[in-house]
Amino acid sequence: MIHKLINPSETLNSVQPLKPEMIGPGYDLVFFSPKIADLMAQYMSSFRVYYFDNFSEWERTKFLPSAFIILGNDLNYISLILSKLRRDDEAYKTLCFVTGPVSPIDSNLIDGQLPQPLQLQREISRFQDLSNAYKNNRRYEPHLSRLMKYLWLRSNLIIQPIQDLKAPRSYRYPLLEVIGQDKFDSFKWLKSLVPSRLLEPVELVDRRRECLHCSSYHMGFINVCPKCNFEVQHTENDNNFLTENYSCHSCDQIFSASYVAIRCSICKKTMRTDDLISTQVHNWKLSNRGMAIAVHGEILGNAPSFNHLNSITKELFIHNIDWSLASCRRYQNATFSLFGIKFSNLEEFINVSGYAKSLQMVESLAQKLRNIIRPPDLSTRTSEDMLWLLLPHTNEQGLDGFHKRIVSDIQLLQEENESKLDCKFIGIVSTQIPKTESAELLLARLYSELS
Repeated sequence: MIHKLINPSETLNSVQPLKPEMIGPGYDLVFFSPKIADLMAQYMSSFRVYYFDNFSEWERTKFLPSAFIILGNDLNYISLILSKLRRDDEAYKTLCFVTGPVSPIDSNLIDGQLPQPLQLQREISRFQDLSNAYKNNRRYEPHLSRLMKYLWLRSNLIIQPIQDLKAPRSYRYPLLEVIGQDKFDSFKWLKSLVPSRLLEPVELVDRRRECLHCSSYHMGFINVCPKCNFEVQHTENDNNFLTENYSCHSCDQIFSASYVAIRCSICKKTMRTDDLISTQVHNWKLSNRGMAIAVHGEILGNAPSFNHLNSITKELFIHNIDWSLASCRRYQNATFSLFGIKFSNLEEFINVSGYAKSLQMVESLAQKLRNIIRPPDLSTRTSEDMLWLLLPHTNEQGLDGFHKRIVSDIQLLQEENESKLDCKFIGIVSTQIPKTESAELLLARLYSELS
């Protein structure tokens, strides 16, 4: 039986489809190679095999196989295919094997060396089972969803930094660059993910001190005047013997001891050594919390009753607070309250109680909140463990009553469970909010008080 290969001059539609029962489980392989290789024939009895000599030819078909295979030892060819595959909106998550070496920068972008046909079938089967178990959470930004799925499908993968002296920080995270489609600085993106605890550090790779202004690692030392901080140079005495004196060309001072400062080679700004920002470079992996969310989704987001708490987006919630603040500052009789509930040990609670029981507990809490809130009240979640309620026309007395009722309801729920969900509360009335404070700053301040 002949298994048709796709030539670059052909399209996917021109290939006669094969019956699934004729080829094992019906897995498809796409080979990338500058030319058809004998190795492809070894896989024709177990897979449907297709061939492309470059990425552009495959891109015209957008055919997603069970796995991609890149043949050969040409590092540039391999790197080019990998880079484009992992940046593609659909192909980024697909298994990809190679038959030759890869550069360190591409080590996070492959799934290893090409296995023998039988082992490859097992790898694909396991991979597809994991893919079916993944729960895509639409609350996340597209690039974060891509990253989580890529890591979930590769549970042992460690996100590795690569040293690159041409990079501003001298290190890069190539995987974050390609999964983020180059829309983010990989270090800044990684830093923004730390509070979510979706990733966890594995190993400290290096410590760096960065420019205060542009975060560059490329810096030099200069001598500056202790009086005006202007760069100075050595000066000579009348006998042309070099002395330890310095001359400042800005304030004309001559002195024997200069001050050593740092000048950034990128932004050219000068700073003191203690102004530098200390940065640690780590290997990272998907955390246990990230794995749980990948399978089950966010527990608060999955409680149906939370969708009936007049829930709105964080951005719209902030807009409503700002609008309410403007009204209260203009009209003395206008007032509102803001109330926050932080589920401090949510991850631990899920690990101890199990996902199903935890969801039941959170659902019961949401039901009780539904009985308390009024039609004008609004809610939002700024993180998985943080719920906010905006209560219009609620003064200090009303906020106190609201707080007591919630505490009472949660205590009743806790009595029914062996493990306890640790809830922290914070509330504020509009009259207690400084006139210079915006909604975004207010939420950040209150959240920090709960942490």
